[in-house]
Amino acid sequence: MLLTLTLDELDLLKRFQRNASERSSYVKVTTIILLAKGLSPAEVADYLGIDSSTAYRYLNSYKLDGLDKYLSTDYKGYWVGPPMRTFEFTPNSRVT
Repeated sequence: MLLTLTLDELDLLKRFQRNASERSSYVKVTTIILLAKGLSPAEVADYLGIDSSTAYRYLNSYKLDGLDKYLSTDYKGYWVGPPMRTFEFTPNSRVT
């Protein structure tokens, strides 16, 4: 296991996760929770749609900075490429 959390830390992370208003904040917190549950960075990356290097970066940041600073960082990252397309889902819809 790469990370061990106290019950208080886990509770705080879960509360922050439930109240996250942006996807980047949700992913950042969920990464730490999943790593503490024993998933590998590669598994976390696959589940959350991030690169495994990002999962490692979040883990190292959490370990170095501690919970308070990790939760207070407002780095948004960057997106490469065009914006994601959206579509309305219907039971027989297909993405083209």
